[in-house]
Amino acid sequence: MKMLIERLMKTGRNQALAAVTLVLLGAVPARAAEALSPSALAQIQALQQEKASRTAAQKKLDSQLVYALRLSRNELSAFGITNLHPNVNVAPDGRVLVDVDAVVTAALLSQMSQAGGEVLDSVPQFNTVRARLPLSQLESLATAAGVKFSATPLMQ
Repeated sequence: MKMLIERLMKTGRNQALAAVTLVLLGAVPARAAEALSPSALAQIQALQQEKASRTAAQKKLDSQLVYALRLSRNELSAFGITNLHPNVNVAPDGRVLVDVDAVVTAALLSQMSQAGGEVLDSVPQFNTVRARLPLSQLESLATAAGVKFSATPLMQ
């Protein structure tokens, strides 16, 4: 680990921080982090900076949805990253299947429908809604009262 930190400190403080963070989180074994190229470390740093700069609405969306939104707008996922492919199935009509963690109200369900979405199921006692929502409307819907987080379902 000491060797990793010394090597990375030569490449820059932020890159070292990115690699050490990955090691500490267990995402990358220490030996693998030593082998990360400067370009890989730069990409990690760019993704960390992108995540830190998200709007309040974007912070309520799973990263895959944020990247799918950016891709649909012909924007980069993060500065300098051109090859990130989000794992989101966008239907031909532009809608995506999402699970929304929210205080379920008639107003929220109506807002989803008015945005072009289809509510498939809602369980108020568990604060959850499963819906097909237009990808282009996810940021707007994330600002709705009571919405905490939206993500693609773990199981479909």
